Amino acid sequence: MRAAAARSRTAAGERPPRLLLRFAVLSALGIGLAAAAILVVVRHAGTSTAERGAIRQARLLADAVLPEQLRAEDALAPVPGERRAELDRFFERSVLRDGTVRVSIVAADGRITYSTDHRLIGATRQIPRVAEARTGQIVAQVRGGGPQTAPRVLDALVPLVLSPGGVRAVADVEQDYRPIEAAARRAFLPVAAVLEALLVVLFLVLAPALVAVTRRIRRQVAEIERSATHDALTELPNRVAFGERVAELLAQDRAAPFAVLHVDVERFGEVNETLGHDRGDELLTQLASRLRSALRDGSVLARLDADEFGVLVPGVGVEQARAVATRVRAAADAPFQLSGVPVGVELSAGIAAAPAHGSTAEALLQHADVALSLAKRQRSGYAVYDPAFDTRDTERLTLLGELRDALEREELVLFFQPRARLDSGEIRAVEALVRWQHHERGLLGPGAFVPAAEHTGLIRPLGRYVLERALRQQVAWRREGIDLEVGVNLTMVDLLDAALPDEVAALLRREGVQASRLVAEITESSLMSDPVRVHDVVTRLSALGVRIAVDDFGTGYSSLAYLSRLPVDEIKIDRSFVQAMTERPEDASIVASIVDLARNLGLACVAEGVETQAHWDALRRLGCDHAQGYLLGKPMPADALADLVRARAAA
Repeated sequence: MRAAAARSRTAAGERPPRLLLRFAVLSALGIGLAAAAILVVVRHAGTSTAERGAIRQARLLADAVLPEQLRAEDALAPVPGERRAELDRFFERSVLRDGTVRVSIVAADGRITYSTDHRLIGATRQIPRVAEARTGQIVAQVRGGGPQTAPRVLDALVPLVLSPGGVRAVADVEQDYRPIEAAARRAFLPVAAVLEALLVVLFLVLAPALVAVTRRIRRQVAEIERSATHDALTELPNRVAFGERVAELLAQDRAAPFAVLHVDVERFGEVNETLGHDRGDELLTQLASRLRSALRDGSVLARLDADEFGVLVPGVGVEQARAVATRVRAAADAPFQLSGVPVGVELSAGIAAAPAHGSTAEALLQHADVALSLAKRQRSGYAVYDPAFDTRDTERLTLLGELRDALEREELVLFFQPRARLDSGEIRAVEALVRWQHHERGLLGPGAFVPAAEHTGLIRPLGRYVLERALRQQVAWRREGIDLEVGVNLTMVDLLDAALPDEVAALLRREGVQASRLVAEITESSLMSDPVRVHDVVTRLSALGVRIAVDDFGTGYSSLAYLSRLPVDEIKIDRSFVQAMTERPEDASIVASIVDLARNLGLACVAEGVETQAHWDALRRLGCDHAQGYLLGKPMPADALADLVRARAAA
């Protein structure tokens, strides 16, 4: 990433100088074009002025000079030899000077009756132009300038009236164009020089402003480029830049191995809620610094989302990626000092390796996210992508689309896991767990649809469905002489719903169930999602008489402060501690501490994940109240549960 960042900085540093040069060149070009246009106009105006002067001279010749020398018959037929010689002398002496190179007299029919160039006498001019000139207008055009007609001349047809008799003819006066051009140039050059000087001065005056504007543009371009590809808080590359770097590696060599890690800060929301968002930002900044130090050169670290980071490790396979994940997680081992308060957090990581787990950047990032979800569910710290656990596919979307109909068709069924007293072994309570009896795919566990429903609007009706059917089943068991507490899991969405207590009260009244026979199970993480709103909902449920149990206890780090404030009736020790307590003294100590804490607070204590007799015996020695796990039975249908209760009672 350092190389990519260097390329970005180089590109950002090179563009503004090129922009300055381009700006200066375009500005100079624009001013030059404007100057050229003005000069063309000025030159044209000067040329037009000079031409008008030449035309006035031709008119003066036709109006004042020629009528005094020409006779009427000179414009009616070709002039004979003696008269022609006389006119030659006149024109040579008085007319063919000051740029006039040739004069011809044109009759009404267009025939030339006389010309200083005798070769033209008897020839015919263009009748339309002659007719136009005889009406009193001067018809002028520039001719010549090419290899066949040099030199260039201004040819003016001027109306001519000869007396006596008022014979109307046309004088064709041709004047050398070079004096006209010289006159135009004399008028043009001073104006051009002054204009160019003014434009140069203008450009020099504007140059500092252009430099200042360009520097500002350079800063803005650099800021825009950086904000588009970097996170403002940690100054790490963002998701866009990270995805581009992954795509670059794939484009270089699709067969070359590398790994993508998706790293998440566990319970980061609790830090924000407890200490404030400023401390949360401080935690992310410190964590980013530690992660940089934990990675080797060539690795790319990016911030993908609020509390999520991405790590790209070139040239490694799955096994090496596991070692990287271990180093990354170890970076958070030491507590973070947030304004003098030590705070400990844990990291979870999902690993996707190329090319085995994807051939596009999008696929690799998505699969790393799937692996992260698996690591969080298994509480394993990190996990490698496994297609068997990938629910983010078309099949999953189809399943979600069918879930709403499944609720209406009552395809969802409840299984129940028993809970027994450790001192007597008597089954006194059950936990209701939902299953989906899919019409095509068979029986689906909650992992196939509940996590997805939590991110849609279906989790609320799903929760009400489970609660209603759990109460109905309790009533059905009671009719059979079996009286059991029923535990129902409440999601974070439920605990943030202010209408939940009233709905629970209505269901209890309708089904005829005592509130004390219902146990609302909530997780530690749910307690911290929104402490104020959760406290209100839990307090109102407790006021109805509903028992409150804290599920998965021991996996959080902030909930102890709330136990004394919330009306909690029991705590359920997380299975991860119970299952390892007979092999790991540390876990045994944690379980013992939780049992003592529950006893001192006057709370019932339930151990989850009890799978062996050794677990049962150890928990009974510690004074734990209840056990739940496969030793008693897996989740089972209601009829099977009733049979188990009768069998244990008979035994």
